[in-house]
Amino acid sequence: WLYSDPCRPDDLLGADVEVGPTVEDFATALDSHPLLDVTTPVEVPLAGYSGMYLEIQVPADISECFRYRPIDATIYAQGPSHRWRYWILDVDGIRAVIQAYDYPETSIQRRTELQAIVDSIEITP
Repeated sequence: WLYSDPCRPDDLLGADVEVGPTVEDFATALDSHPLLDVTTPVEVPLAGYSGMYLEIQVPADISECFRYRPIDATIYAQGPSHRWRYWILDVDGIRAVIQAYDYPETSIQRRTELQAIVDSIEITP
């Protein structure tokens, strides 16, 4: 599920945007969310499975947010301009999500290391 307002004033209200179970359901829900800055989802293979890749860019000013949290999970922005990177995979009919993040000031070396970690992932269903 997603929050209709990722920058709500408190954590008392639950996620209110239902998301279906498939890779496409999740990618489409993120991409079509009117308050999220999301890259266009692209098809991507990872760990021998097919899926979609996209990025969510957190606004530079989240000072009015209790927590900037678009997805019903414990994951929330760790600061302004935080960028989430998502690989959404279909693992034998089960949606699996791999998430990484960085910031504009994250070094190329760190981003390269992070991508190497993602590329090394093996999934054994």
